[in-house]
Amino acid sequence: MLSVRRDIKVAIIFDDAILPHHYQIAYELYKLGIPATFYVVTHKNPWSQYLKYAKKISDMKHEIGSHGAYHLDLMKISDEKLLFEIEESKKVLEKMTEKNVIGFAYPYGLYNLRIISAVSRLYGYGRTIYLRSVKTCDSVNIAENDRYSICGLCNPSPRPTFEIIRKILNDLNNDLMTVWIFHFEPLWKVLTVIKTFKSLGAEFLYVKDLADELG
Repeated sequence: MLSVRRDIKVAIIFDDAILPHHYQIAYELYKLGIPATFYVVTHKNPWSQYLKYAKKISDMKHEIGSHGAYHLDLMKISDEKLLFEIEESKKVLEKMTEKNVIGFAYPYGLYNLRIISAVSRLYGYGRTIYLRSVKTCDSVNIAENDRYSICGLCNPSPRPTFEIIRKILNDLNNDLMTVWIFHFEPLWKVLTVIKTFKSLGAEFLYVKDLADELG
């Protein structure tokens, strides 16, 4: 059994967006009143073909963030290319959505102080990822993270969702703020995560709201 905690805050997010698949999920979450954050690749096919969905998803009250122009490993490119990746993608998304884009998700979850320095000039927060193979942050409870190294937990298949959430909660002695990352998983997997957290009384927020709580 999971012990219900008084303060569980969850951000549901999607990397490598936007494809028609993400638009359909965004619509279903909108109908359920669940806010989500979508990190968009702006210049690379096939994602660039579907940028029109960014406006529609934004109008559904979801958050739009940047995932770079071409989804490059930012640690391996020049300062000039780094600036293009973070600046041009932001310009495109802000023109498309007519809203300020304040979040950046590091492609492949990889970043360093040089990248943070560049991102922090243009964005309000930066988000990374925690996988067995990519452990770029210390804790999936982002209350322990910095706003430019917010850790997201990638949907950890094949382990059951309930088992993962139970382990996270049982390992904590305090309140939980967490970010749950999806890529191309089917809707039923997304809803399974949401249903599990809802049963615990969780509050669903945008990543930008969680970032603001980090100060």
